[in-house]
Amino acid sequence: MGVIKINYQLNNEEWEIFTDISFILNSVLDIDLLCKNFLQQTGKLVGYEKAAVFLFVSSQERLINCAQIRCERSFVDGYIEKYLRKDYLSWLYYQEETGLYRESDYFPFEAKKDSVFYKEFLSKYNIEHRCGFNILVEGEVIGFVAFYRSRFFGDFSDREVWIIGRLQSHLLAAIEKSRRYEKLKANTNVNLLVYENISDGVVFLDNNYQITYKNKTAREKIADLKLRQPEVYQDFVEYLEATCRRLTGDYLARSQASGASNGYEEVHGDYLYTFNLVEAHPIGSADDLEFVVLFRPNPAMPLKPPVEQSPKAAGDSNDMDLFLQTLFQQFGFTKREAELADLVLKGLDNKEIAAQLFISLSTVKSHLQNMFAKINIKNRYQLMSLFFNFYQYKEFREGFLRGELPQKTNGEEAED
Repeated sequence: MGVIKINYQLNNEEWEIFTDISFILNSVLDIDLLCKNFLQQTGKLVGYEKAAVFLFVSSQERLINCAQIRCERSFVDGYIEKYLRKDYLSWLYYQEETGLYRESDYFPFEAKKDSVFYKEFLSKYNIEHRCGFNILVEGEVIGFVAFYRSRFFGDFSDREVWIIGRLQSHLLAAIEKSRRYEKLKANTNVNLLVYENISDGVVFLDNNYQITYKNKTAREKIADLKLRQPEVYQDFVEYLEATCRRLTGDYLARSQASGASNGYEEVHGDYLYTFNLVEAHPIGSADDLEFVVLFRPNPAMPLKPPVEQSPKAAGDSNDMDLFLQTLFQQFGFTKREAELADLVLKGLDNKEIAAQLFISLSTVKSHLQNMFAKINIKNRYQLMSLFFNFYQYKEFREGFLRGELPQKTNGEEAED
């Protein structure tokens, strides 16, 4: 399969969205939540009116819908129960090679207009154009992704198909990781080995919402909270229990609903939490549920603009303030540039920064170029990486406070 041979270029805004998608896909383990996020984020680059991810189960004998955008229940159920067998593109979904398709490349209007599938199904939902790809993981076809448009919206362009193709590889890699995770869940000892030394904090909770395992990062963080911030530690424990209880209730209420998800992400305090509800046994009972919770520093954590401080005051500031203060003092950032760094780390894009600071978009880009040059980076994602390293690694932090930088990263696109 595959219809586009030309290589196109992403503009800066598209590249930022593309990188955001990659980051999101690498942050989610639950496959339903993963696919839902993929469809939502892809819509920022390629317009569509409906979209869906279908997965095969029982060795391709049955099809389920794990994620959809603006698809009616009758649309999803009708396709699965009756019209998959009549879909003249269905042979593409089973091809044991990774590829993407655009319907018009295989079936122009004249070739499909008299088919039962077009007349009874596509026309009913005002669908004229389709584009997508099959999901091939470890040599096995496990499903397919489909984007839909009406005649009014027009066909998918070559460039749009190319963008979908670029995103395809990222989704397949994320799904492969998710499937490995699902296999590992059955073996607790392997789970402990896998999670033990990763940089994210990981805790397991049983069906009584008690913590049964903490990886190295979580053990260190929790021990520090108990010692230095007992109130924050208590909030941490209560938040985990309350959220897992809510997920249990939602799961039991929605276990029979199409598209019910066992994953959940939320920012709480200084951290981004990823909850994954695990079915210990395939029955809908609260006694058979466990939880895997990952937590990491929130990438959009609110930061205060740095102000000039005495060395004593700077030493008392928190990690975020200290990071911005160091940019100001050690790396020659102006107050305006430090303010922009604050907004970038909050997750604002260039247009949002320009609007908030009442400056032009070109001025924002000029400031960013100057900032990046001062700290030997090329884009905002490397700035975020600097902050994460500063937050997590003592040796990196000490060097950064002295004005030392890691070697310049090559091979990444620079922002205009």
